[in-house]
Amino acid sequence: MRSTRMRLDLRHPASLASLAACLLMAAAAAQAHTFCVGSAAALQTALDAASDGGANDNENNTIQIVIGTHYTADNGNAEFFHSNLTTARVLDINGGYNSDCSSITENPALTILDGGNATRVFASVSVSGDISLRFLTFQNGNTDQAGAGVMMNPNGGDHGPIIFDQNIVRNNHSTSYDGGFFISTGGSNAIQFENNLVVGNSADTDLGAGEIFNNGGSANIINSTFIQNTVTNTPAGTTGGLHVSTSSSTSGTLSNNIIWGNSGYGLKAESVLVDNDYGSDFFSPDPASIGNVSIDPQFSSATDFHLLPTSPLLGIGTLTPTGGLPSIDIEGHSRKSLDNKVDMGAYERGDEIFKDGYAD
Repeated sequence: MRSTRMRLDLRHPASLASLAACLLMAAAAAQAHTFCVGSAAALQTALDAASDGGANDNENNTIQIVIGTHYTADNGNAEFFHSNLTTARVLDINGGYNSDCSSITENPALTILDGGNATRVFASVSVSGDISLRFLTFQNGNTDQAGAGVMMNPNGGDHGPIIFDQNIVRNNHSTSYDGGFFISTGGSNAIQFENNLVVGNSADTDLGAGEIFNNGGSANIINSTFIQNTVTNTPAGTTGGLHVSTSSSTSGTLSNNIIWGNSGYGLKAESVLVDNDYGSDFFSPDPASIGNVSIDPQFSSATDFHLLPTSPLLGIGTLTPTGGLPSIDIEGHSRKSLDNKVDMGAYERGDEIFKDGYAD
């Protein structure tokens, strides 16, 4: 399926007549639409066009975001970045692009959405659509509601599938709960949450890192790192780390994750846990859980969450997690090493042959 591209922050080279003809042809052929955006205002314009009532609300849409820091204060409406889909459409939002979106670097540290400690960073509602977020950092969000960094489907209803892959959620704060994020889906749909770093988020009441709510669907949390997330009030009895909640008998599967150094409980989940490292769980894990440890991960430093060569978490992750093993890690490096083993957490050590640093 061929896509059309319109760069929103530059004048489009086509004449109005030819542009109108292209749009009519695209609509007739049910073509997808691709936006290349290089500013906060352009990003929100693209989200509006892809949302209900927007110019491209009858299409599958891809939004490609140029490398840089994009502040919510500059998005044209002094609010957080937001979208709304109530029909069965696809919306893919990816960071990491060069200035004309002709190439991509799959590293979330390069493309930053920043709330400036004044607003939530990003929110979306997808009733029956399919939404994915990749290669992005969500930081410095602040709200009195849940999900200061990322809020996806706030009412917990029967929503479409979600992919949240190779992202960083850091330094967001809620004066209520779910400081980093709240992500929800339901029905027969799945949440695929993999290769993410969730660090330094906080909430006043509970759930410093955030919450994944499985409303009857499924949730796969794979090869992610949750570290240094905190609860401000009564931290000992609350969960500074991750909450996996459910409205059904199954609350998801966690595989190859590191959940460490969070205040209070690191985890609150009656889930199947396979080959994770976590400090403590508010609940008892599902009886099918296996291969979990509770041990210092040995990160490179307090700000660098690559694993040291001496880490006990190297090469002990499952190769067959529920939801599938990601082929690359958060930085785009191959997920499997030469000995066909996989590390826990968001960062993979890579092939042994590249340990001298010449791979870069």
